[in-house]
Amino acid sequence: MCSLWNVQQIAAAHKLLQDIFHGDTVQTQDNSSETVFEVQPQFMKLLKRSDITDERVDAIVNAANERLQHGGGVAAAIVRKGGRQIEDESRRIMSDRNRRSLDVGDAVHTSGGHLPCRFVIHTVGPVWKEREGKKCVSLLRRACIESLRLAAQLELCSIALPAISSGIFGMPKNICAQVMFDAVEEFSSSTEAEFSTLRDVRVVIIDDETISFFREEFVRRYTSQDTSSSPTNLTALGRPSGEKQESSPTSNSSVKYPSISSSERVANPSDGPPKESRVDNDNASSPNKEVGRT
Repeated sequence: MCSLWNVQQIAAAHKLLQDIFHGDTVQTQDNSSETVFEVQPQFMKLLKRSDITDERVDAIVNAANERLQHGGGVAAAIVRKGGRQIEDESRRIMSDRNRRSLDVGDAVHTSGGHLPCRFVIHTVGPVWKEREGKKCVSLLRRACIESLRLAAQLELCSIALPAISSGIFGMPKNICAQVMFDAVEEFSSSTEAEFSTLRDVRVVIIDDETISFFREEFVRRYTSQDTSSSPTNLTALGRPSGEKQESSPTSNSSVKYPSISSSERVANPSDGPPKESRVDNDNASSPNKEVGRT
């Protein structure tokens, strides 16, 4: 059941929506900055510059490797703050699977330990290979949607995702942003989302370089023609007040990720990735190479 939303929080969320529709930047108490867009009635999407381990949501998503060994990157930060309970539960998950590795795009959950969230959803994203760009895009989409589906099955209200596979796993950050927002839109318009309790989906990123790509994609998609005429407001979206504006790495360019056929886009994520495409994910302790089935 949802635990973090009450009448006051819902009212505050609607105030955030009103602010952003007027082209304003929304400042939070911890001086992070949020950009909000309502995808459909009662469904809110948010881009936030912050530490995902500090998010007060029902669940945060961990970009895990397929063996749930949380040795580096976001995974290590989550375990460091969340405590050994997360590691112990991860080991139990693998034990219950007879040590069979997760597939790329799979999502499982543990408790949040000492984190402010109730759950950690662990998903396995792809290692980027340019020659297999379409496959990587499809697998990242699956990882995002499976995470959202799991949150819905757990009857959660809010979830925060990092920029999955955009770190040491090498997916270009502009492609990652496009695919992740596509996946959130796909889920939010589904019947499953309509009948779920999930209403707050946010992408939370801490580093300047990555969030600049996500901010550009977010603004391109969700800013009306009226607000786009106000460059001061647009360039401020997602930035803490007083932060100096830097040019986006993809400024004034329209980058398209590898094209996907309509059949690939609508494929059921539960069908799983192709058998030959098992790879590790964003965990510094994992070799960045394909791993065969066990």
